[in-house]
Amino acid sequence: MERANAACDAGDFRAAAIDARAVLQNDSANLEARLLLARSALYVGDGASAEKEFRRALELGLTLDDGGLQLARAVGLQQNFQALLDEFPPDSLPVGDRPELFLLRGRAHRALGDNDAAIESLEEAVRLDSSLVKARLALLGIALDKGELNNASLMIEQLKQDAPDEVSLWLLSARHNVIRQQTDAATADFEQGLSIARSNDDPSQAIAPLQGQFGVELGKRDRDAARARLAE
Repeated sequence: MERANAACDAGDFRAAAIDARAVLQNDSANLEARLLLARSALYVGDGASAEKEFRRALELGLTLDDGGLQLARAVGLQQNFQALLDEFPPDSLPVGDRPELFLLRGRAHRALGDNDAAIESLEEAVRLDSSLVKARLALLGIALDKGELNNASLMIEQLKQDAPDEVSLWLLSARHNVIRQQTDAATADFEQGLSIARSNDDPSQAIAPLQGQFGVELGKRDRDAARARLAE
């Protein structure tokens, strides 16, 4: 377990999972190894494996107070939205976990097409924790979906002050400008999002800004610029 924990601390979750499985081969009731395996799966985006291992950990003595939020994340990661809503009502987890639980529930409601319930959950998440930027971004997305451009403008300006390094913010700001037919401003937003993504050294974050730039430039019939973005 020592090597597994060290790998996890270093961010090498695949190596941590390999070592945790080795421990479990000799001791399938080892709760520490089961939890590390579950968390490693969650970190790499394998919601199904994470859910399976968290449920096994619950059978071994893990409580919902200690592992419920991570289990909810695993369920949400698989887009099992109704299951998340059914299994994790607002009062099912400790008070400290409820801001993120309301965020997860808000996303689930939105995915299921219930924007009113989504807004209620997301606003409660922000009320409980005003620093929960992901909930505020989700509310911004809903405002854009509903065409509430003035409200969206206010939200964008506040978020640019509070969370200027969020790639998602600049993508939503670009979308706002595209709707307003402010293509130059949209391009600038995509550029800012791309710059942040590259500074984070995460190539996956750069895909959406590049696609956005390509779409705007193609829409402007600027074929040379569009080809240049596509080549990146």
